[in-house]
Amino acid sequence: MRSHLEVMDPREFQYFVADFFCSLGYKVQVTSGSNDGGKDIILYKGNEMKFVEVKRYTKRNVMLLQFTPVALYMEYVAY
Repeated sequence: MRSHLEVMDPREFQYFVADFFCSLGYKVQVTSGSNDGGKDIILYKGNEMKFVEVKRYTKRNVMLLQFTPVALYMEYVAY
């Protein structure tokens, strides 16, 4: 799986993260990618709405996921 993550472009990684949240039972909406105000993915579950900002840094193969309003942080580093 690591090699697949390493070759994803930033947009593909957004869809990968969206699929992950979908598997957790969230309804997901991936935003257009421009002028989204840092909201790359919008999650819906019950009457909750959460915003996810996804960053894929290709130079160091670091991927960052910020989940607001809850401060959830996930990082993937290729060793």
